[in-house]
Amino acid sequence: MSLSAIVETRPLTELSVVSETLIDGHSWHVDNATAYTNITAWNPEFACHLLRDIYVARTCELAVVRLSRFDKDTILYGGEEFLVASGGSLLREQVAPYLCEEPDRLQRLIAEWRPTIRVHEECMLVARYGIYTWGHWLGELLPRLVVAEARFPGRFRYGLPSLVLTEANPQSPISRIRESLLSYGIGMNRVLALHPAMNYRFDRLHAISSVWSDHIMHPAVAALMRSRVIQPGGAQPATDRPRRVGLLRAGPDRALANMDEVNSLLHAHGFALHLVGDMTFNDQVQLFQSASLIFAILGSDLTGLIYAPEGIRVISVAPAVFGDRFFYALILDRKGRYADLRGPIEKLNPAAEHRSSFHIESSEIIAALEALGADA
Repeated sequence: MSLSAIVETRPLTELSVVSETLIDGHSWHVDNATAYTNITAWNPEFACHLLRDIYVARTCELAVVRLSRFDKDTILYGGEEFLVASGGSLLREQVAPYLCEEPDRLQRLIAEWRPTIRVHEECMLVARYGIYTWGHWLGELLPRLVVAEARFPGRFRYGLPSLVLTEANPQSPISRIRESLLSYGIGMNRVLALHPAMNYRFDRLHAISSVWSDHIMHPAVAALMRSRVIQPGGAQPATDRPRRVGLLRAGPDRALANMDEVNSLLHAHGFALHLVGDMTFNDQVQLFQSASLIFAILGSDLTGLIYAPEGIRVISVAPAVFGDRFFYALILDRKGRYADLRGPIEKLNPAAEHRSSFHIESSEIIAALEALGADA
């Protein structure tokens, strides 16, 4: 049974009753940033797609970034999916792809009874599926708040999971969300805490359209992310920090099986290694600001490229089956250069092949450094 057979979904453009342009759309040319890749040796079919469709110079068609207001009585359902209904339809952008494949589950989430809180204040919808994944938060959701504050300072309260206010573990990704809000001058009194056991009915709920279009972040939004971040005491990027940065990845997902060997190689080439998840948000920003060359396992840790200087050079490593162009787009925004290294799976993750552990030959890292002019 299709999703539409159970509940209608409509995009933000159709559910908004009033909208205004915040940032104009336009065409934007980007060069091919890829200096080196070995993926042809490991996944020829996927390599053909990358080299034909992604790792090419192209003209991006950037969409307008809009502020939209929903009709009165728009409702946000409890739970962790943050489903929103207005005018008898669900907001399509809030429906997770996995729920589109499980329409019965979606229907149950909507039908579940919860107490309802009426919200009279002007609020901005921010919470969405995937919010606890750092790449989604820093690269997609936080930028909308930054755009809103740049245009309407202090106007909105922001609808976010209640955990943002209550998380006590300072190393939790949720604590990093809280830190990032404070780094843009958004105090916790501006957060509307959305509790999973409650529904919320709004008099004046707003949303900002995606800051991504044609597979790239709008460069005007990325520029706001850099210009409006507040460093403690007005600190500037530390010039004494190592400018060659290796980003370590914790946990079993997409683990580098020969990490000790790779770490030794990176040390020999002047890299300082950092476990990004253990760093405060402000420290992460300063690390990326001061980097000239970054080595990382392909994944959310690279979202900080938003703050990197122009001309940043990046080496990423990943299993040959992993497809992602999100981080490549951030390199394009910084007019950087890129080496995409892939290797064979060492230990298969049967539930998600792209999260399997993998191996990278040291010789490939040397080749990437040479291609980026960083082999010395």
